[in-house]
Amino acid sequence: MRGIVTSDGRESAPFTFSSGDKVFDDKLQLRFRFCTKYCWHFDEEAFGCHAECLAFASRLQTPVVDLFPATEYSYEPAVSDEDRRRKHIRHVVSQSLYQVYGKLPLELWLMVAAHLVPVYAVTSLFTAPQSSICKIDASRDVWATYLDVDGVEYVKTISNRRCLGGQLIWEAMPLSVSGFFYVLEDHFGIRRVTRDPPIPQLPSESDKSTWWRTISLSQRDVEFTTDGFKLRGLDMTWPNNALWLDPLPPSELKSLSFHPAAPRPGSKMISLGLNEPNIIGYSVCWSGSLIHLHANRLGESLEFYREIDAHHANPVWTFLPLNPGESITEVWQRKGRPPLEVALAFRTSQGRTMTTGPYPLRALKHLLRWSCVAKLPENTQGHMFFNHSASAVHTLAGPIQYPDGDRPGPSPRQTALSPYPHLPSAGSAFHSAASLRDVVEVVVSESVDEAQPRVTGLLLRYKNGNQASVGSFRFRQNAVRLSPSNSSGLFLGMGLGSDRWHVGKVQVSPPEDRTSFQWQEFPWDGTLEWWFRSDQCQVSHTSEAMQ
Repeated sequence: MRGIVTSDGRESAPFTFSSGDKVFDDKLQLRFRFCTKYCWHFDEEAFGCHAECLAFASRLQTPVVDLFPATEYSYEPAVSDEDRRRKHIRHVVSQSLYQVYGKLPLELWLMVAAHLVPVYAVTSLFTAPQSSICKIDASRDVWATYLDVDGVEYVKTISNRRCLGGQLIWEAMPLSVSGFFYVLEDHFGIRRVTRDPPIPQLPSESDKSTWWRTISLSQRDVEFTTDGFKLRGLDMTWPNNALWLDPLPPSELKSLSFHPAAPRPGSKMISLGLNEPNIIGYSVCWSGSLIHLHANRLGESLEFYREIDAHHANPVWTFLPLNPGESITEVWQRKGRPPLEVALAFRTSQGRTMTTGPYPLRALKHLLRWSCVAKLPENTQGHMFFNHSASAVHTLAGPIQYPDGDRPGPSPRQTALSPYPHLPSAGSAFHSAASLRDVVEVVVSESVDEAQPRVTGLLLRYKNGNQASVGSFRFRQNAVRLSPSNSSGLFLGMGLGSDRWHVGKVQVSPPEDRTSFQWQEFPWDGTLEWWFRSDQCQVSHTSEAMQ
């Protein structure tokens, strides 16, 4: 059972809870809409609690609403972090019970402690003083004290005065010498304040439990908010309120162009490497909108797919492979309404423009606008950034460098040889195309949905070492690889399910059984076009003579 407490201290009647529910409470005469996994936790007007926790807290004769500042989340944490916290409390309680009472084996005390986790969490809050403001002069010596909360160290206080148990964060220094510092935080509070952050170990996008702020100072005085236990945050404007997966030097922050220019406060920004030596291409994920970007590296783990799969069923992955010696020179973004009209384009040193995103309907093309997000000199390494969110990428940032007055090229265009397909489900379709001449290997991408097995896309490898991708393509261990040597053509077996066509099988030799699928054969020349959505596709071929 659950209960709701409003920001003014009123409590609802107990009720059963399911994620995404909307509940009308007769007692309060109010309707509540619950947070989802996408929630930003801004300006919330009520808080959900276990009914047992509310009942226990009421016996301690302290308004429950007074406890929330120390426990509310700044953003939704990872499930693994919630599990870690619960296990830590259980361990602490079981050890205390064992040391005080003994008699029972520790394994039994662990079972008892599992029932006492909510009680421990509630009672630990009743020693909290009121929330307040901590002010420092950043140009002077700065000291901090720390405390442990459920096995994690947080900054308890910060001051210009040395205090008992305090540690010196930095020594006095004029702002003209060092007018910035870094803050490490998580969903629960501030864990470190420093001018000397650790060197980031890229790529580090697998761990998203902590985030950094780069604070550039225009004045000496800085205010931190507290929740009575620990520092919780700073009241800063953009870009000081942006969160970065790794510490971002002020010089790099100043070089970035943001799209939009004033993003949402608290946007959590992830780095996307550009032109690093081991990058072989870029994977872009779509599910109702742009969801994620990933730089594919040689020999990498494929765990990044699993994180997306946890939030989205059957997303579309488009893979943009780089040719040997090729580098990214420009990255463009197309904005539109609805969000699915967003698209990206990567322009390269070999004169190619790789686009990814829904193909625009003719009636909407005049409403769509492209803007250059990043521009780099040829073979120059750099980073662009995008916000981490389970719902949609809404912020991009990248360096804009104009060597020798070299301005960005013309806006990208999405073009197709075949007409826009008539696919039965609603929404825009994706388009991809690749040459079939000089193909030496075909890598097959299959759906991870075991209930609807199908081929979602192909990676074509050519005699000269280049690659091209069609359809929705994601790397898999033990993927099917086909060699077309001595082959007359590419054979695609089309299947029909729920009025939607899909590719059920791929071969480079004539099929022996032609009854299970409707087979299409394409010669090893011309252009293969693959129109697709997450659950269907339409494939066609245009010969070289017709182009």
